[in-house]
Amino acid sequence: MRISTQQIFGRSLTSMQEANSQLQKTQMQISTGKKILTPADNPYATTRISQVNHSLAMNSQFERNIDLAQNRLEQQDSLLDGISNILLRVRQLTTQAGNGTLNHEDKQFIADELRQRLDQLAGMMNSKDAGGEYVFSGFRGDQIPFVKEQGSYVYLGDEGQRYVQVDMQVNVAVSENGKALFMDIANASYGKVQTTSTSASITAQSLVDEAALKALYPHDLELSFDGTGFQATANGVPVPVAYDDTTGVVTVAGMEFTVEGMEAGDEFVVETRPKQGILNTLERLIDGLENERGQANYFNMIDATLDNLTNAETTILSARSRIGARLNTVESTKEMLGDVSLLNKEVLSEMQDLDYAEAISQLSMQSFVLTAAQQTYAQVSRLSLFDYL
Repeated sequence: MRISTQQIFGRSLTSMQEANSQLQKTQMQISTGKKILTPADNPYATTRISQVNHSLAMNSQFERNIDLAQNRLEQQDSLLDGISNILLRVRQLTTQAGNGTLNHEDKQFIADELRQRLDQLAGMMNSKDAGGEYVFSGFRGDQIPFVKEQGSYVYLGDEGQRYVQVDMQVNVAVSENGKALFMDIANASYGKVQTTSTSASITAQSLVDEAALKALYPHDLELSFDGTGFQATANGVPVPVAYDDTTGVVTVAGMEFTVEGMEAGDEFVVETRPKQGILNTLERLIDGLENERGQANYFNMIDATLDNLTNAETTILSARSRIGARLNTVESTKEMLGDVSLLNKEVLSEMQDLDYAEAISQLSMQSFVLTAAQQTYAQVSRLSLFDYL
């Protein structure tokens, strides 16, 4: 077989280019620390690396979500703890106000501190998170939740509850709306008949038709005795009332109660609000301390306030229990994601990280091959037919 000079040069050049290409690839692997530089190097491994990187990116996002959820839940728990402490002090002051030996000045001192506690509570309920959004406004994070309108606090947020995804199948609630927490508190005075009369007594009170009483909400039912019978109104609108002067039984708006010792001009009030906010409870307590309306009415107000405080504390305790359960979920999910990420990084390292000892040894061998190819080419390129003539 004849071999032309062009073939000799072509083969030598190809050998040097291949050796140089392999050497450059190994150098690139050493500089990047990766043994797979292009999908062509290992298509299957490239696909697996892409999948593992995607999983790691998702876990990283979930971990950031967990940090956000944990911060929000811990802040809410801290705020509710502070609110519980304030309510404990309010309970102490209310119990103190129930002392029958207190004079008007003593009650005013208690009312002054309660007013400070009221402002403190409103401030905590209107707290913001690290992002500048109101914690207890539901979805309306830019809306201050509790605002005083016409001398009484109202809730302006919504009833939404925010969720954060902390895993593929796990969503955790990271908020409690202020209406459910601080407004929808069972009212101990609901359906109770109260009077400022010093002579009338109310007994055998019962609620026989709750729907009829709720139909009057949000206006209280007001009754007056003219000496022979009762007149009842709600927001100025007459309400049918029946009175049996033999038994003293009054039937009105689903309520039945027995009255004795009445005098003309006596007035009665039936609470139609099944729910009463914490702030409104304090407002009514302060008003009752500053504006006395008879001893019987005063002590009824103290008893109702203590019951409402108990209901509020129970609601907040229940919320803190839910928050604690969510924190446990968040923490366990965070640990699980950490374990999964560590395993994925180990798998990723096995697939794409370079064995430097092997690569450097290979680089030395390839360098030797390239040098040999270059030296061979140099020797062959000097050969000529005239050397044999």
